[in-house]
Amino acid sequence: MTTPTLVDDGSRVFSRDYASSQGPLFGDAQWNALRERALLSFEGMGLPTRKLENWKYSDSRFLAKTPWQAPHPKAMEGVLEEDLERFFYGEISGARLVFIDGHYCDRLSRIGDLQDGISVAPLSEVHDDELRELIDSQVASSIEAGKAHSNAFALLNAAQCEDGAVIRVSPKTEVDGFINLLFLTTITEGPTLAQPRNFIILGERSQVHVVERHIGLAEDTQPSEYFNNVVTQVRLGPEAILNYDRVQREDAGAIHLGSIEVHQDRGSQFKASSVAFGASFGRIEFAIEQRGAGAETDVSGLYFGRNRQHHDNQIIVKHMASQGRSKQLFKGILDGHSQGIFNGRIVVPENIVGTEAEQTNANLLLSADASVNTKPQLEIYAEDVKCSHGATIGALDADQLFFLRSRGMTKKSAQSLLTAAFASDVIDAIQFAPMRERWRERLGKTLTGGSPSADQEIKG
Repeated sequence: MTTPTLVDDGSRVFSRDYASSQGPLFGDAQWNALRERALLSFEGMGLPTRKLENWKYSDSRFLAKTPWQAPHPKAMEGVLEEDLERFFYGEISGARLVFIDGHYCDRLSRIGDLQDGISVAPLSEVHDDELRELIDSQVASSIEAGKAHSNAFALLNAAQCEDGAVIRVSPKTEVDGFINLLFLTTITEGPTLAQPRNFIILGERSQVHVVERHIGLAEDTQPSEYFNNVVTQVRLGPEAILNYDRVQREDAGAIHLGSIEVHQDRGSQFKASSVAFGASFGRIEFAIEQRGAGAETDVSGLYFGRNRQHHDNQIIVKHMASQGRSKQLFKGILDGHSQGIFNGRIVVPENIVGTEAEQTNANLLLSADASVNTKPQLEIYAEDVKCSHGATIGALDADQLFFLRSRGMTKKSAQSLLTAAFASDVIDAIQFAPMRERWRERLGKTLTGGSPSADQEIKG
């Protein structure tokens, strides 16, 4: 396989030879035509810069200075079953798909005998016309949106994705247990780039719970340099319900860009939680469209920065049908010289009635050198709506700290307790109980300088 290479100006980002790779998703004329169109569009846009409003605080042009290479599939041979135990807690039911350095690992995955009405498989084995059309629709939307509003890195992923998870649930099927997607990155010898793409497609009145985790296996003291550009496309049929928990816990030297595109039909429910704890440069984008009346959206997120970590959160919910409800709750905890960004939007076009939308962003600064840029936005072009937003930035309350210390607590213990309390409602929103309890137990201690062993315990 020819390795992709970023060039300095960012306008012609990858070598043209990459599009003629002999990987499992290449070779079909229609797929290759789609890839070519996506790559041309991405090259035409170039890398996003601070001149774009949604990249104002996250200039991506530094990515062009690194000679990224495709990960080698042989790296997965060094990962053993026992390496996964700390991520699955020993109580997982349902299917699991494991990807190592962007490649599906059949040896460590557990699909087994699934109940009727659900299909779970790697993209490299089921790249059919429906999936191609879903990618095509996203590419077309990005091109139509133009440079200022398109998701450029989703275009890059469309041009060069090789693997990922495909989850399909038939109408009126309620899936038992959880579908677990685990993306691991090994200790790489050079700067590598992986671009998985996931699909979650639910039929009418179906229901499933998906847990998606992105984790680096190197120690933070010796971090690997890698770039994961991940796209997850979700399609919810009428009255379908998707519970979706996502964790980004990459190594300290990693770049992680995550894009989640959701289309909701009539009466469907999308309830998601996102925890971003790792990577030197992390960005997550939720682009959600309620296309059917009565849809409900509930997205919560926690981002924690240490040292010089950079966490960017971009969330947009478009109410394209009446009687929809949405809620956004994102909280940031920033320490050291870290930086947090929140850019949330709620859009209600003309003639859309009965909309109820709520947006909240709260940030806790544990260091005088940490910073946050927050921009909650409402774009309301209709009447008969109930929409609100708000944002806060502050430090730990001095009076509360004094009260706790006067009762015999150490300064670190008091800080830990108050920090955990600040994050508690976001942690409570994690629907995957083992993950929720693990974060609830260990988060406060780790956030205020807990031991490396505690950090490892919540790594999954």
